[in-house]
Order: sequence, then structure tokens, then C-alpha cells
Amino acid sequence: MLDKKTKEILQRRAMRIEQSGKILRYLRKQKKITQVDLARQLHISQPTYAGYENGHREPGTTILTELADFYDVSLDYISGRVYDGWLTSPFSSIYAEEKQAVIDMHDHAKKQCKEMQNFSYMIMEACLHGEYTTEQGEDARLAHRKYVDHILGK
Repeated sequence: MLDKKTKEILQRRAMRIEQSGKILRYLRKQKKITQVDLARQLHISQPTYAGYENGHREPGTTILTELADFYDVSLDYISGRVYDGWLTSPFSSIYAEEKQAVIDMHDHAKKQCKEMQNFSYMIMEACLHGEYTTEQGEDARLAHRKYVDHILGK
């Protein structure tokens, strides 16, 4: 009888194999190549390759490497660990939280930059109307530039 942890590991492995199969099918269809033709290139049988796509078989590292080279993708992508540049795994909820945090920080920085830009334009307008000296307007513009550079990490 398997313990709970072993069952979880086997379930994750089965999910990963199934996900990898879906990715292989997607890539093959994008290349407009049949399973028969691809299996020939890999020097394996078509049923063996079909097993990879259907999630019934797990390709070895040699086949995975050949497929990654053929499709010009990473092994992480083929194995289902990377999708659209973000890691996915049994811990994908953690990565999703990190991804959302990055998106939130980016949105906040964009909002801050827009606010500073509006403030800077307001100061420049005031300078044009004689409400501030040119020197004060230039100071505001430089402060804005420093802030934007700081936000962008320059």
C-alpha cells in the first residue's frame, strides 16, 4: 500500500506526462507534421510516439532532447514546466502568486510614472505662465526623470 506522499508524487508525475503529451501534440500540429513522419525522424514507431502524445508513455531524455531541438523549444517547455515564460509545476499556485505580484508592481509603477508625468507637465505649464521660475520647472523635470529611472531600475 502506498503512503500519501508517494501517491501525490505519482499523481503529479501522471499530470506532468499528460501535460507534456498535450504540448507535444500542439507543437507537432503547429509544424503540420504527422505522427508517422515525426516517429520516423526519431527512429521510433508511430504507436510509441502516439503514447507520448496521449500521456500513456514517457519519452526518455534522448527523445525529449531531440524533440526540443526539432521544435526549437526548451526541455522545460516540452516537459510542461514553462508556459508563456512562467514556470508551472505542482507548485504553480506559488508561481501564480509571484506572477500576480510582479504584474501588480508593474501596474503600480505605471500608475506612479503617469502621476509623476502629469505633475511634471503641470509644473512646466506653470513655468510657461510665469507661476514658477524656469529653474524650479527644470528641478521638477529632473526629479521626475530620476523617479522614472528609479522605477525602471536604471
